[in-house]
Amino acid sequence: MAEKLKEFDLGSYIECWGKLYVLKVKISKPFLLDGILNMITREETKVLSYANKRSNEKIDMTLIVGARDVGELTDVVRDLLEIEGVDHVSYGELPYKATPLKYYPLRFHGMRIVMFGEPVLKSIVEGIKKEYGKTAGPILLWNIGYQGGLGVAKEFKEKYKFENIEDYFAMLRLRGIVLGWFVISHIDIHLKNNIIVLRMTDNWECNMIKGKFKTPQSHFVRGIISGFASYILGKNMVAKEIKCIAKGDNYCEFIVLEKHKSGNQYASTV
Repeated sequence: MAEKLKEFDLGSYIECWGKLYVLKVKISKPFLLDGILNMITREETKVLSYANKRSNEKIDMTLIVGARDVGELTDVVRDLLEIEGVDHVSYGELPYKATPLKYYPLRFHGMRIVMFGEPVLKSIVEGIKKEYGKTAGPILLWNIGYQGGLGVAKEFKEKYKFENIEDYFAMLRLRGIVLGWFVISHIDIHLKNNIIVLRMTDNWECNMIKGKFKTPQSHFVRGIISGFASYILGKNMVAKEIKCIAKGDNYCEFIVLEKHKSGNQYASTV
């Protein structure tokens, strides 16, 4: 049995120092803004992000700052309150470690990576289904995934130039694990009949709604598989989901068929 993969927290991997605080400063003299920022960004205190809200001649500043300890931050607060025109200063600790923002953008083998957490992805999926309905919503998700699958396959073809079809699917498995898309635990490729069977023990789209549905719910990921297989095999392929984490199964399982054998390409199941 393959060794179980361990969770990896990217935020913990980045070199951390001190603690993270939200600092709020109210000023009644706008010309003080630059001077206050310069004061806060002393060597020991790092401003990681800030935003301002203006109302007439007053400014409310909200800053995310990193400090080695709370004593260091209270020194900053004391100095700010001594400035005429600074009306109020408050702060609170955030439940994260402070990280020096030295690296942007995030890259993977030279390719820019844009990451979204599960709350954002879940909101997108649920929002599309709500806005476009139970029929059109999944179709839209499938088509978005399909185009993404085409893009991944095209990238692989141009970059790796493998001779064997199996190598492209092995690389898809690796990409899925590294970027947190899914874990493909089983792949069967039958080139004679152009049939592929994929099993996923982890699929972000279905894990978010695990056990809450009676029918398969992988539309975006199913689209990715369909687009990827279509480009790699050079045929119009469609993935059908026969087992799904969202309906209580232990894994998601897909059968990838040629379109003319699959019936309605948008239907989840065979």
